[in-house]
Amino acid sequence: MAGRLFVLGAAILGLAGCIPYWTEHYYEPSASGGTPETRRCPIPPSTLRFTIGAIVVGLSGHQRGDCLGASLYFLIPDGHVVQLTESRIAILPTDGDPVIGQLADISVSARRAPFPRIAIDAPMVGASRPVFHGAQTLAPQGFSTRAEIQMPAQSSFSVIAPRFTVDGEPAALPEVRFVRKRYHSVMAPLNC
Repeated sequence: MAGRLFVLGAAILGLAGCIPYWTEHYYEPSASGGTPETRRCPIPPSTLRFTIGAIVVGLSGHQRGDCLGASLYFLIPDGHVVQLTESRIAILPTDGDPVIGQLADISVSARRAPFPRIAIDAPMVGASRPVFHGAQTLAPQGFSTRAEIQMPAQSSFSVIAPRFTVDGEPAALPEVRFVRKRYHSVMAPLNC
């Protein structure tokens, strides 16, 4: 009888798409002036958001296989222009020498893939567009870039983002520190 209840319970969980226990590593960011970006899912934030005037800038750190990387995004409303003045990002491991990574071309968010790409030194011209077709709510134009460096997983590291201009005025983010942590959860696909 107990065996049948176990099988029945496992079948119900399987049909519900439930993952009883999930664990993964992520890098928790911290820096002065930054706010952790929260999502609808219960996953801890790995991106730090900064606001410079009307512009929102996000920086995240990640490990993919044997590559350590950082991603940078900009949300730019209509009437504003952002331009990177450097095309490299510095990753400073806790134990080791700083490593410089070349940023990839900038992806421009669009409603449909493939996303257009512009050169790393091209101006990112802001726009405000409806969140979805026919909506009154407007969203700023999004731009993103990233760099990855062949490096084993680190317990912590820091990132120095490239300098940039906002409407012709120099701007920079503070150094962002990332600490590796383990995330545990009990979740089902409906959590998101």
